[in-house]
Amino acid sequence: MTAKRIIVLCAAIVVLCIALGSLPDDVYAQRDSAFAEDGDKGLIQRTGLATGNPNEGKGVPATKVQMALGVGSVIIMIIVLKWL
Repeated sequence: MTAKRIIVLCAAIVVLCIALGSLPDDVYAQRDSAFAEDGDKGLIQRTGLATGNPNEGKGVPATKVQMALGVGSVIIMIIVLKWL
């Protein structure tokens, strides 16, 4: 490597570090006022978790095309990781 490439590489690393360091600080979520009055009990009742229905929230089962795409994407990922 020439001296010019090393200087450019170091400058790029410094710029990347400054860019990542200038990101804003962590943000913490604030409780919504609608849930503050009844706490987690109201949230559980509104989402249907308190009904005890085992089929609640399961949604629609995947179609054969979706399952084939899922299996195919896993196979492609293995091929890419192995040969690239």
